Amino acid sequence: MENHNFTKQNDKAENFSQKLKQLIRIVFKIAERDMVMVSELSCSEPFCPDVMTLIVFWEEDTQRKEYRIYKQIRFITQNDVEESKNSMLNILINKELVEKK
Repeated sequence: MENHNFTKQNDKAENFSQKLKQLIRIVFKIAERDMVMVSELSCSEPFCPDVMTLIVFWEEDTQRKEYRIYKQIRFITQNDVEESKNSMLNILINKELVEKK
């Protein structure tokens, strides 16, 4: 089981978080009324840098979606978000979320 810890966030980080949420809404075509969360987590997996970003959102059908980008929020670009959408790891994570229901 993974053991992730949230990293500390400051005002600058919150600004980066808001910009990332807007990129996520654009790439995944998420309505403003739908919830989007982003969090930087400490990561201890062998392939993982010290920090990764977890993206979670719920669409209209209330199906939870989860995506991981192995970068700090402030370094994530639109290209990173687009790549995460088609990442095999993220596809498998979301398949597992559906199967747990």
